[in-house]
Amino acid sequence: MAKVLIVDDSKFNRAILSDALKEDYTILEAENGRDALGVIELCKNDLAAILLDVIMPELGVIELQKKKKKKKYMDSFPVLIVTGEQS
Repeated sequence: MAKVLIVDDSKFNRAILSDALKEDYTILEAENGRDALGVIELCKNDLAAILLDVIMPELGVIELQKKKKKKKYMDSFPVLIVTGEQS
């Protein structure tokens, strides 16, 4: 089964996305950008997509995208930016 990485600092938001996708994908989770890089490194060949929160602690979305691009991970799978922000 294809894997989707959900990256969000909110456990609640990760649970909602995981619940919506768990029947079709193996779900991997990370609560910040640094953890996400570790998961990406281990599973880059098996990832179908990443759902990435726009606001994260430790390593933000822009920095994470730059690191992925530098390592050429951008060519392997789509990255979908998500947010729970209402403002």
